[in-house]
Amino acid sequence: MGEVEKGPLSYVGWSPFRVRGQDLAYALLLGLLLLLVAYPIFLLVLNSFQTSLPWEAPKYGLEVWRGAFAAPGMMPAIYNTARLVLAYQVISLGIAVLISWLIARTDIPFANLLEGAFWVSFFLPVLSTTLSWILLLDPQYGILNNWLAKLSFFKGGPFNIYSFWGIVAAHLLSHAVSIKVMFLTPVFRNMDASLEEVARVAGSSRLSTLKRIFIPLMQPAIAAVFLLGTIHSLEAFEIELVLGVPFRFYVYSTQIYTMLQWEPPDYGAATALAVSILLFIAPLILLQRWYTRGRQFTTVTGRYGQGRIRLTRWRYPAFAFVAAAALLLTVVPLLMLVAGTFMRHFGVLDIAHAWPRETGKRGWPDLLLRRPSAII
Repeated sequence: MGEVEKGPLSYVGWSPFRVRGQDLAYALLLGLLLLLVAYPIFLLVLNSFQTSLPWEAPKYGLEVWRGAFAAPGMMPAIYNTARLVLAYQVISLGIAVLISWLIARTDIPFANLLEGAFWVSFFLPVLSTTLSWILLLDPQYGILNNWLAKLSFFKGGPFNIYSFWGIVAAHLLSHAVSIKVMFLTPVFRNMDASLEEVARVAGSSRLSTLKRIFIPLMQPAIAAVFLLGTIHSLEAFEIELVLGVPFRFYVYSTQIYTMLQWEPPDYGAATALAVSILLFIAPLILLQRWYTRGRQFTTVTGRYGQGRIRLTRWRYPAFAFVAAAALLLTVVPLLMLVAGTFMRHFGVLDIAHAWPRETGKRGWPDLLLRRPSAII
């Protein structure tokens, strides 16, 4: 038998029906992604054009989209969403960049412990932390407002959680800052410290080095975190629903929820608004990819260094700032949630009579001091 001729497009033993295990695994993974991601999106887009009621035969048209954006309160909700997202994303980005730089690039004490605190705050439920701040900052019954109202220079509670800036504060004190610190701190830590050392040897101050060397080099990471935070903000729902509805402040996501509560529910308009969110988020993702790929940077030196900046007299004030932020994001909400379990009335902390007995006047501490046989 003659030898099989070998060329660039043929080899011995090749068969058009041969399937490699790797190709089969890729095909299964692609099919799973299409099933879990593409198929739900397809149904969402299709139903956004459905004009019939749920019990009627399907009919499709553009009337749903026109009715969704013409619904009462839709334009104010879009405006509220834009200014709210811009407000707390810009503020949280500035705070997160400063905290991440202090943790990763300076010699503040307990840097690793402080970084871990921001990870802990990220895993705290948003509704739980929001409830804790309501217990503190409710305009009439909040504990902090009641304490400050007793001071002579305050007339009533100075804080109002049910306001635009109250919602901004609630976002800052939940995940808006912590998630940015989680992403930025490792990136800042891995930057070559020799570039900053060269700037300081040349006579540049710490602030000038931060502004002219560090931040320009970290622009792709900072921009990516900002865009990802903006995308997540457009999906935010819990805080706006809990704090915004009492003073009739509606955003895009709560407007969708409101449409689902109508009788009958307007599923078509709600679906059209949900698809609009996807259409708005897609360009942001492409923008983030373009920005991080379109920027080019030159490495000045190949020698890697990871020195920390000595803050000298500013070391402990910087530590106090980061520690205060970590406490506000973790310890304060947890303490208020525990304290809330001792409240028989909203805003009234009464540990001794928090869980009274059905027939007696004393609370649960009395039960703990009694013998087990007496309790039974």
